[in-house]
Amino acid sequence: MPGMTAASDMGPVDFSMHIVSLGSSAMVSMGKVPAPAGEEIAKDLHTARFLIDVLAMLQTKTKGNLTENEDALLQRLLHDLRVAFLDAAK
Repeated sequence: MPGMTAASDMGPVDFSMHIVSLGSSAMVSMGKVPAPAGEEIAKDLHTARFLIDVLAMLQTKTKGNLTENEDALLQRLLHDLRVAFLDAAK
């Protein structure tokens, strides 16, 4: 598909990459950032809320099993997404 990067070009998959990907998808759903391929996507707060909830669930399920950096990243990401969601919902 045009505009898509091969998985081998993205490096190894790790927890941080996964949660940042989910967060980026939530931001796209809120209309806060453009979609990766530049296409216009309608704001979808339901999907954004779902992705934020998935990240919150991962935070609960991985408690005590993350590195300090992973835990800090997840906390910051959730905070930023929740603030962005409140703004987008206005």
